[in-house]
Amino acid sequence: MMITLKLWGHFPQFLPDGAEGYAAEVEVPDNATAREIAELFGVPFDECRLMLLNGITHPSPPVWGDIRLKEGDAIAILPNIH
Repeated sequence: MMITLKLWGHFPQFLPDGAEGYAAEVEVPDNATAREIAELFGVPFDECRLMLLNGITHPSPPVWGDIRLKEGDAIAILPNIH
């Protein structure tokens, strides 16, 4: 399935080639969780703090990590801020 992946802070380095700025259209397995998508692209899940799914903020990684995405979703992942 195709989704939009947006990575902020120091995470854009994990976006695939061809990404524009902080975002890329990516293909991921059907029904993948947010955690699986982060791991698929090498984003260190233990450094994740916030996720926005289609513009709605989810602040607790243990909770949002298990959210399953669907075709056309947009996910933004932000790191911890030190």
